Amino acid sequence: MKRIGHSAKIVSLVILSMGLCSCKKQVPVHVVLAGDELFFVLGEEAEIEDVRVEISDAVMNPTITMWTGGCAESGKCPKLRQIKYGQNRDGFAAWTAPKALQKNVEYVVRINMDHVKFAIESFVITDDNKIIVRAPGNFERIEERTVAIERYGNMTIVPYAVTISSGNGNAVITAGPI
Repeated sequence: MKRIGHSAKIVSLVILSMGLCSCKKQVPVHVVLAGDELFFVLGEEAEIEDVRVEISDAVMNPTITMWTGGCAESGKCPKLRQIKYGQNRDGFAAWTAPKALQKNVEYVVRINMDHVKFAIESFVITDDNKIIVRAPGNFERIEERTVAIERYGNMTIVPYAVTISSGNGNAVITAGPI
């Protein structure tokens, strides 16, 4: 009986430690088009470990990676609030060359940061240069109608209109210029 109790404690501790190790906090990310440049904008600066943009298609296995980037030097991740698709800048390097993104294709961006946080968002670039984001039940980022991005060394405020519609159980956010 003691042996079963001891084994149960060990199993419980292993399960608990696995849960603690894999527990990361999800944070929102804005997907923003400014002209023909695509940005992923976080609410605050964070140490960006890696970024991955892939075609989001459950039928395709393996997924097609469009671009990856992250720390230029191991253990020295830059603190960034925004990441431009395909960017190279101090401390941040494109690990793979960015492929051209197509209109009306669903992509997913995954960002790992600060060793304990991540952001993930699926998006589509429409023919009229709007971003469609599927966000079931999480609309806290909709309250902001502008996103500040850095372009060409200057801060730019990008206003955008947001419409929400429901289809197939997913809410769809369409963001585009006002």
